[in-house]
Amino acid sequence: MKQRYEGLNGEALPRVVPLPVEHVLQRYRDVWVPIDTYPYLAVDTKRVDAHCQDIGNFAVFAGGRLMQNLRPEEGGSRLISGMMGSGVDAGLSPESKVVVEGMANPRAHWIMNFNDAFAVGMHPFAALHTHYIYVDGNGSYQRKFAELVIVDRHSRPRCALVDFDPLAEMALTFHLEYINEPRDRSCDMVRLTTLLDAMFVENEKILTAATAHHCEHAPLEKPFDYVAPTLTRYGRLTHDAGGQPRIELSFALLHYEKALREFDSLKAAAAKKDTEAAFVHGVYCVVAIAACVEATGNRLAFLQTGVHPDHRDKRQPLHKINDAGAALAQAAGRAFVPIVAGRPIYHSLERVRELRNAFMHAKERDEEVDPVALTSTVFTAVDESRCRDYLHHLRLAVAHVFDQLAPEHAAPIVTRGNVDWLGGIEVP
Repeated sequence: MKQRYEGLNGEALPRVVPLPVEHVLQRYRDVWVPIDTYPYLAVDTKRVDAHCQDIGNFAVFAGGRLMQNLRPEEGGSRLISGMMGSGVDAGLSPESKVVVEGMANPRAHWIMNFNDAFAVGMHPFAALHTHYIYVDGNGSYQRKFAELVIVDRHSRPRCALVDFDPLAEMALTFHLEYINEPRDRSCDMVRLTTLLDAMFVENEKILTAATAHHCEHAPLEKPFDYVAPTLTRYGRLTHDAGGQPRIELSFALLHYEKALREFDSLKAAAAKKDTEAAFVHGVYCVVAIAACVEATGNRLAFLQTGVHPDHRDKRQPLHKINDAGAALAQAAGRAFVPIVAGRPIYHSLERVRELRNAFMHAKERDEEVDPVALTSTVFTAVDESRCRDYLHHLRLAVAHVFDQLAPEHAAPIVTRGNVDWLGGIEVP
């Protein structure tokens, strides 16, 4: 059984539909031809092409969303990773203005398509979306035009400027009486033709209202105008007060990923009984964990004060985390439970800090020998079991703090267990 609308002669229609074609599909009734077999509508591609030749300025209620300022591959990956929760990458800042509202960045904009426009169940023949895109000789624009509401368990746009209800009811009728009914029954062609005619009367009203709305709200301010920067997963785009792009780096995430990769290498070395390599990877796993804790504390201090802390701030990382967390929670009118002595996560991360300092301060002294393993106590402090414990408590500590600060502030690292990340390596 067909899963997509097809051309009038049975030709496959493209999965990526250009905006002018989407406009034609909504604006011109003659491009849709009722047929007596499921899905009961076909596209006259020759008429679509002919109409596209005459298009100048146009509005369209596109199935996709107009994005800007980021490269498509970066924007797409960040939107997808956002579904996994915070901490997979640096995320998208509110100041990035990635979703276009107004005029799009002429040198860095693209369409994020969510669904196949010609998939059966979609309605490319109906102007039913909350946003419209307007294209003219000056550029591309996107504006929110309606709110999404639920009526009888079905969603539809709702707008004070034009009535979407008649078109929404007719589109629902088409889906209920034709698409959702048994597919081998005969089709009432007269009723379908009448229904389609009425839909395009409503489409014209809606597209006309969107065009008038655009003309009224066409931006006078200068849009963003720069080539999209290259980002790593550790950076996110922001803008200064003048609209110039800046990159905010998540060093906590960078250090966390380094710790996980060192832990993975530690396990591999331990399995091969490569004692020297296991020790090196254990040391660097601890160094990265300690750096992640400190970066998290500095990040929270910045969120609290708007100023990046420097060397004059002598507080230990956990103290920064507790002080800034309490201040941010108080600003949001909430209580805050700090990470205090007596809790395993406190003592585990304090041990990490002490170890890192020992590694960094070049303190030359004899090391005691672990009487069980008959190795240096430093070696056992950075073995697989201890490093797994440190990583586990790091994740729990960050979750403990940022769960109390959500949704205003997102955790800089992965805080959920059993996350398939970084090629499936273990996230304790």
